[in-house]
Order: sequence, then structure tokens, then C-alpha cells
Amino acid sequence: MCIRDSSYPVDWMKAEGITNGTAPGIFSPKHLVTRGQMVSFLFRDAKSPTGSTPHQFTDVPRTAFFSPAVDWATPTITNGTAPGIFSPNGMTTRAQMATFLWRDAGSPMGNPNSGFDDVPNGAYYEEAVDWLVAQGTTCLLYTSDAADDPLCVGLGGRRLIKKKNTKQHTHHT
Repeated sequence: MCIRDSSYPVDWMKAEGITNGTAPGIFSPKHLVTRGQMVSFLFRDAKSPTGSTPHQFTDVPRTAFFSPAVDWATPTITNGTAPGIFSPNGMTTRAQMATFLWRDAGSPMGNPNSGFDDVPNGAYYEEAVDWLVAQGTTCLLYTSDAADDPLCVGLGGRRLIKKKNTKQHTHHT
């Protein structure tokens, strides 16, 4: 099933407390997702658990809205972009997003090769992409590059949702 009405995923994320938008009454569907926002989405989806060890990233102030999410995500979901650096305002790459989702799922190994020509053997995200494809994922997008592709599910422009493949694998990068 392909969700073409982009309000459904947005309504679901809001109802689940995963996002409140970028300002009161504003979702910002054409904005890209930052690393701080991505870990916040995952953290809130996990029901915002408490008791995490404080992160050691020098670029994440304790007062930042995403600081508790970074605490929770470190080191099981992310180790940052460099020693002591998380890059919270950096855009989440497709490789990072796949890796965050895979690690959040427990890093399941042993999935068949994804078949993507641009996923090199041994890349840090190779197992993550293999896992996403094994789950039936045909699209994992966070920009508008495939907004009109009927095989892709949009999240109001943020493209955080993946679509289950109901037919043959058709890869979109």
C-alpha cells in the first residue's frame, strides 16, 4: 500500500508524540531532517526513556531540546561524526538514517545483499541497507527527490517513513 496522502504519517507522528512540528501549527514539510531531529524522532518513538548516561559531545549543549535524545542514542545508535562531535545541525544522510534505524532495531545481521550498486562492500551502512531491503523497504527518503514516485511513501516532505515492498524489489536511491 502506498500512502499518497502525506497528512496521514504527519498526523500519526504528532499523535504518537514523535514530532510537534517546527513551530506551533507548522510542520515544515520541505525542510530536511537534521541529526538532532532524527535522534529525537527515534527517542520519542521509544517513549523517551530516562536514565541514559550523559553524552560527551562538545557540540550538543545540555539545554538543547535534543540533548536527552543524544544521551539515549549514544553509543547504541550513534557515536557521532567524529570524536567528541555529534553534528546536531548537520543533515541526516540516507546512509546515516538507514544506520540509525538498523541500530535502533538491534543491528540484525545476516541479511541478503541489497543489490544497490552504490553501497560498497564494507561500508559502515552496508548491513543497515541490506536489513532495510530484507524488511521489504523500497524507499528511504528524507528529501523531495522522489516525491512523485508511486513506490515511495512520503512523510510530508521529510521522507522519514519506509514503504514495504508488495511486489518485486525496485530500488530507488
